Amino acid sequence: MTRFCTYVSVAALLAGCGPSLATTVRTTQAFGATQRCSQGPFEIHVPAFGSRWGEDVTVEARGNGVQGHESVYVDGREIDRGEFASATSASNACTLSASDRAASATSANATAANASSASNASSASSTPDTQSAPVALVAAALPYTFPLRTDIARYHHEVDDWSKADGVLKRGQDLKFVIWSEHPLDLEGTVFVVTHSEMTAPGGDDKKWAAHLDEARTAAQKEAKKKQEEETARLAEVARCSALRGSDKKCHDEGIRTASEREAYAAFQAQCEDLARKNAASSACRDDGWRNDNERPDEAQTIALLRAMHGGSALPSPTRPPPAPQIETQPPKPSEHAEWIAGSYEWNGSDWVWIGGGWRVPDQDRAQHLTATAPTAPPPAPVEARPSQPVASAVWADGYWHYANGRWVWIAGHWAMPPRAGATWRASAWVVDGAQLRLDPGGWR
Repeated sequence: MTRFCTYVSVAALLAGCGPSLATTVRTTQAFGATQRCSQGPFEIHVPAFGSRWGEDVTVEARGNGVQGHESVYVDGREIDRGEFASATSASNACTLSASDRAASATSANATAANASSASNASSASSTPDTQSAPVALVAAALPYTFPLRTDIARYHHEVDDWSKADGVLKRGQDLKFVIWSEHPLDLEGTVFVVTHSEMTAPGGDDKKWAAHLDEARTAAQKEAKKKQEEETARLAEVARCSALRGSDKKCHDEGIRTASEREAYAAFQAQCEDLARKNAASSACRDDGWRNDNERPDEAQTIALLRAMHGGSALPSPTRPPPAPQIETQPPKPSEHAEWIAGSYEWNGSDWVWIGGGWRVPDQDRAQHLTATAPTAPPPAPVEARPSQPVASAVWADGYWHYANGRWVWIAGHWAMPPRAGATWRASAWVVDGAQLRLDPGGWR
């Protein structure tokens, strides 16, 4: 049976009877993100082996669930793009909730600068910073136990036909994988694993595989010649039927209308069009696919249906990765156990806009009065110039004075994303708490 399979046609090979190339793993590398929360973009570069029969490179995530977009490039030319997603995605630790943003009204980018206040208190004010921080992956240990494995991207090319021989990579050619997500992902304990393999001939016998490809090419040429002869015969039969008047059994069996049958069908189509124009009904026309105006859904219904199918959102998906994340200077900590959540980019339908980070304040800090305190009232609030609104749904959150390290620091206002439609922002304020003042962080209402 093995000897017979060596001489079968291409059709039999496709059925799985013939030999096939083997995927032989040569290198496996692991990379980790330099920060826990990130949306990328990450770049992974893999130099090609230049293998005769092709190569295979896979990128997967091992650890937390992830979801996002990927693109594959060869020498800077994009050859593939797609999306990836785990069954579950862990990002709660990297996304500011309504209460998180209420805990720290910080601008998208802020740096502290000394200034004197009207009350002679030492103060500082946050100002915009347009720098970007590089996003990098670093070498990591290969994990052997992990909660989830997610396939992210793949490059695969194998010479299973001589027509694919010119597509193999040359030694050292750059394979680049770009990975990014629309929202920050929790990458703590997650690594990206890159497996680089080459395609090898069965048994390592290159000459035998080349002979197999020659044989398959000859069989394919014979098959193509046979199909061409069949197509020529079919076109001749179409020409014969098209010239006939009346009916013909052979033409009917092959689904070809004669000249008189085409004329009758054209008259039927004209009749159906006239009935549709008059909003009349006809079972024969309906069976043929005709619908009058009363039977067609209107445009508004169609658009509403399409939006419902896409989660009710009318915004198009991002068409490119976000820029490198911007550098942020953390404002003073608003409570004892507050955790900093870095800013991230949001897609506004046509471009990426930066939404700054903030402090995550635990509920127990609020309940136990562990937020910031001050000995005296803050200086008067300065007049702030609002930057352009990044997205239509963004709400302006006013800045406020924060007391830290014996001085007042101005935390600039910022554009914030409301947790739900119609939510308004309640500004931060200082309230009396015994002999001192205590920060009442702003929030949504």
